[in-house]
Amino acid sequence: YGVIDPTDRLYGADPTGVADSTAALQAASNALYALASFQPGGVSSNISTQHAYDMPPGRYIINAPVTFVGTQLTIKTNGAIIEQTTAGQNSFVVSAAFMVHLSGLRFASGATQLHIYNANLDSAVWTVENCVFQNSSSWAIDTQSPSGDNPLSTRFVIKDSRFIANARVLRSWNDHTQVKDSWVFLLAGQTLSNTAAFENRGFLHFDNMFGVPPDRAVGPLTNVRWVDNYGHFIARRSRFGGENGGITPVWNFSHYEIPDPNPNMGPRVIIEDSEVFDN
Repeated sequence: YGVIDPTDRLYGADPTGVADSTAALQAASNALYALASFQPGGVSSNISTQHAYDMPPGRYIINAPVTFVGTQLTIKTNGAIIEQTTAGQNSFVVSAAFMVHLSGLRFASGATQLHIYNANLDSAVWTVENCVFQNSSSWAIDTQSPSGDNPLSTRFVIKDSRFIANARVLRSWNDHTQVKDSWVFLLAGQTLSNTAAFENRGFLHFDNMFGVPPDRAVGPLTNVRWVDNYGHFIARRSRFGGENGGITPVWNFSHYEIPDPNPNMGPRVIIEDSEVFDN
């Protein structure tokens, strides 16, 4: 087990936010991958050892995406803020994502703040917990693969996290994505019109998801809904809206086909033990 600290003098990331940390964070990511590669069996055959990218609290300025290879990846912090200063640029990109665990990060800007994907690796598991995603100009989290071979055989758990005034929240291509004990705030003028906060292409499960609508005094959302569903969607113990009203929970684009490949598991939308508020 090894730990990489990107503020170490070997890499030189600046947690004060004065100097740009792009090159330093990337060098530390490369070192983490090299550390995993030199373990017995290499990154492709040994999944028992997790090496950690441990970021001290602070504000890290970047001007380009920081890339990681997610074969075995732990990124942890207790308050590191990632601020992308170049318009249209993503923040963190995790490719070949297999065993991935992110905790404690706060993304303050950027296009897509976390782009995580693999080429449909079987039995992959990703966890994002205690993170904050704020003011993205595209997706807060996107799992769509650039190659089109999407991570369908992946379980993705997002828990105890907050999404604040993002253009869009999550695009999921995973076999199973669970958003649990999390808070999502949409903002007129920041959240894109004529879209959904979540786009589901696999199985999306909300469990105690708290969806907060915009303040009417700021302005309404135009033709916005919480979820565009192209697969299976289940919400339990969740809240869609509040005192300021709300938006449509789900638009369903997934049609039941006969004969279905699995006659016992056709596309479905279930909302139970939840609150739904209208405008």
